[in-house]
Amino acid sequence: MLRVALIAGILAGSIAGGAHAQSLTVSIRPGKVLLGDPVIADVTARLDSGQELVDRVPRPLIPPPDGVQYLGGDSLRADRDGTFHGTARFAFYRLGNQPVPTLALLYRPRSDQPIDTLVHQPVSITVSGLAPAGSPQLKDIRPLADIGPPRWAPLIVLLLLVLAGVLVIARTMRRERTASGTTVTVIQARAPFNKALAELDRLEAQARGRGDGVPELYSNVRDLLRAALVDAGMVGSASLTTPELSEVLPRTAAASEGAARMMQLLTAGDLVRFAAVRPDRDAALDHLAAARRLLTEWNQSARFEVADAVR
Repeated sequence: MLRVALIAGILAGSIAGGAHAQSLTVSIRPGKVLLGDPVIADVTARLDSGQELVDRVPRPLIPPPDGVQYLGGDSLRADRDGTFHGTARFAFYRLGNQPVPTLALLYRPRSDQPIDTLVHQPVSITVSGLAPAGSPQLKDIRPLADIGPPRWAPLIVLLLLVLAGVLVIARTMRRERTASGTTVTVIQARAPFNKALAELDRLEAQARGRGDGVPELYSNVRDLLRAALVDAGMVGSASLTTPELSEVLPRTAAASEGAARMMQLLTAGDLVRFAAVRPDRDAALDHLAAARRLLTEWNQSARFEVADAVR
């Protein structure tokens, strides 16, 4: 209900400016969609004269629900008429009729006005299963042919055993040389995330004690996440804009899914700071909890990555 109320509030804001012809449309390309297939959506944005896009990459207005993954979007390109075109990609992991996540674009109505948000009408898609309908019979399967081992098989087995012994000895010697530096390396890799998690705990305790300050909480979480990315060496500067981070972060994050979740958190913070979106206190605490889950996962993966590198 909270997400529906948030989207309805932004749609109401767009309808209130009915004198403007700006619009955002999303259409799914025709064709059968199977479970987990990449789905391409064509995105078209139209603005009035004097209006400009702040961010040309369409992103989900709120994090997609379970069973839906946002795979990314292209930077919209303008044609001769000033209409912007691009695509966004999704993957669906539940069968049947599924809603497509609502995309949003930040734009500025005029140079002297604050940033506003473009959203599109609801779109849905039907996802089919991988197996055919019904209970198809198994095809005939021929029995395996009985083929004996070649004469030189014992020699190959002996060579493999010797090679395995050499690898075990080499690995043991390497562990002995590097064991003393392993603990320090792991602690250094996890330090930025431990610092960010401790700061999130402080922000949550402060928010629960005050009972207000939702915009400040979103803004503080946004700045904290940007600082954690810099401290962990995943980006070079906290001053990069969210569109710039969307180009850099997927190449440096350990998992593309983690990078996409980070971009969703940063985009939500941008909407509150720049687009005057005002979620309630429960939504703010859910936003903080999502940031904690992502940082915790990256904190744990940093430990394993360092351990694998030492091996």
